Amino acid sequence: MDVASLLASAGYRVIVPYLRGYGTTRFLSSDTIRNGQQSVVALDIIALMDALKIDRATIGGFDWGARTANILAALWPERCKATVSVSGYLIGSPAANKAPLPIGLAEGERQYDDLEKRLAAGPVITVPTITLEGDANGAPHPDSSAYAKKFTGKYAYRLVSGGIGHNLPQEAPQAFATAIMDADSL
Repeated sequence: MDVASLLASAGYRVIVPYLRGYGTTRFLSSDTIRNGQQSVVALDIIALMDALKIDRATIGGFDWGARTANILAALWPERCKATVSVSGYLIGSPAANKAPLPIGLAEGERQYDDLEKRLAAGPVITVPTITLEGDANGAPHPDSSAYAKKFTGKYAYRLVSGGIGHNLPQEAPQAFATAIMDADSL
């Protein structure tokens, strides 16, 4: 069983959106800028929640989904009941993303500059959070001790063993679903 069916069978309303640019996503207008700024992806989820009339939710994800969950919790904590984040605290900084290479980044849309500045400051996350890590995750990420202080609400770290790699929700769906349910009850 995958995560969505595990959670649905436990009575949760489960929404699994494609993030901007992935899967079958499309823009309603060909004039829409194709922007992948981290704040914009989070704003997409806020817009989805608004369209579905969801005031607060437990948000979980890995990779860009975890980054989006972190950003929602940091900038809009009133919209998050709790979060589950694979590989910890993933809010990025455009300046840090340039290292070690001197190449520049594509300019973002100026209307999101204030949100990006807030994110670049490394805001703390105050909502209850569980971070997960697979014991065989080969993707670059900091050790949990490096980011634990970024979570100032109820917080737990879990290492999932058994050769679990980067896509923890797919590789260990029961562990991820359990973390969602546990975070939801913190």
